[in-house]
Amino acid sequence: MAERHISYRKFNDTSDTSLPTQSSLPSPWQATRHRVSGFLYVLCGRIYRSIGRPSAYGLVLVLLGSMSGLTVESAAEIRFQPRVSAGVEYTDNVFLTHKDTEEDFIYSVSPGMTLSLVGRHTELSLSYDPSYAHYEKETRDDYWQHAANGRLFTQLSRTANFQVSHTYLRTENLFSDEDYTLRRGQAPYDRHTTSASYVQEFGRDNQFSLSYTHSFLENEDPTLEDSATMSPAAEIIYWFGPRWGIEAKAVYRQTDYDTSEDFYNWSGTMQVNRRFSRHLTSFVNFGYTAQTYDENSEDFDVYDMGAGFTYDIDSTSTLQMAVNYFIRDYDDGKNVDGVPVTIDYTKQFKRGRMGISTGGGYETTSATAENLGFYTYYFARIDGQYDFYERLYGGIDLMARRIEYQDQSPEFKDDIGRARAYVAYRLFTWLSVQLEYNLRAVESELHSRDYVENSGMLRFTATTPQPFRM
Repeated sequence: MAERHISYRKFNDTSDTSLPTQSSLPSPWQATRHRVSGFLYVLCGRIYRSIGRPSAYGLVLVLLGSMSGLTVESAAEIRFQPRVSAGVEYTDNVFLTHKDTEEDFIYSVSPGMTLSLVGRHTELSLSYDPSYAHYEKETRDDYWQHAANGRLFTQLSRTANFQVSHTYLRTENLFSDEDYTLRRGQAPYDRHTTSASYVQEFGRDNQFSLSYTHSFLENEDPTLEDSATMSPAAEIIYWFGPRWGIEAKAVYRQTDYDTSEDFYNWSGTMQVNRRFSRHLTSFVNFGYTAQTYDENSEDFDVYDMGAGFTYDIDSTSTLQMAVNYFIRDYDDGKNVDGVPVTIDYTKQFKRGRMGISTGGGYETTSATAENLGFYTYYFARIDGQYDFYERLYGGIDLMARRIEYQDQSPEFKDDIGRARAYVAYRLFTWLSVQLEYNLRAVESELHSRDYVENSGMLRFTATTPQPFRM
């Protein structure tokens, strides 16, 4: 499975590390901070009424932390960037059905904004993008979509940082990069994710991190289950010298369903790295997962191991390759194994980029439209973007994915294909237009799940070239 890289920011050193008290803040900053606090209070109230209590509470948590951090800053800059987009989309299969497909034109308009408060060591960012969709042929009811995000980052010292974020989405969109199960119908759903992380560096390449994620899915469709997942994790990266290093990670995950059986699992990974040069590093990894169900389902263990390398071909291209073997071990059931081959190649051009990747692994569905249990998957993907000239650019994204659901009776496979191509033109520094085509298809061993959808979209987007600074 793909490695998870933790990003962090470094701030320039300064000889003056003292922090002024609240009383020493200049009065213009105090007045501005009070105005911003009042604006954020009103904004949270509107978000609460629009998107509900859980998301409002998550965003308020980010706001409270940010204001406590920003009050000790000697200066902070307020940045505000509004935007609005409008477009029309055509689809030849509104409900993703195998037969008797229906087409429609969907008109949408989406105002939005991002508000940032940037201090010397602390940064707060809030964004909100509602969107209204109208179906010309009334195949579905018109609806409002809401997307909100809040993020707080603070540099605690030269070598430590902390961040917390909350994202919220209320939509009827049937597609998601987080969910490859099948969603049909019109009922909206809410997806919430709150996360926090602490990163401590020690030495040039060494770091220790703690993280926590809590997410839940609420469906208004009574045939779909709500679910919630919480997952704390700890990770350490340590190099004993210039040649040898280790990466170790431990994760606990608990998933609760409304009616289905809840489960939890412990997983741990250990990777040993060997650096041969500035460009070439090899690794060997081992992993173990123990999954336990609350009631009647059979518990199982998963063992996996693999080896590979990362090679920086030159300053613009990187290649990573690995071969893994995993096996799910049942006490009294059918064992499942697989040998995914991971290839990840990226190339930067003067006017673009491209990426080619393959891989696979195993997972258990959680916070998805369908609760289908343990599955294995394999995928291949090609994506790229190119600037044809100063104002004209475009890109493609091609993906094929096979998912094998091992806990279903009977077991079945879904072959998923997605293709996206777009071209965009900047009419002015503040206005752009984009033309996009999407192909989405599923071919399943359960033919009732099959569908093919073609869609095209034309969208205009207006935004300020740079955020307003106050």
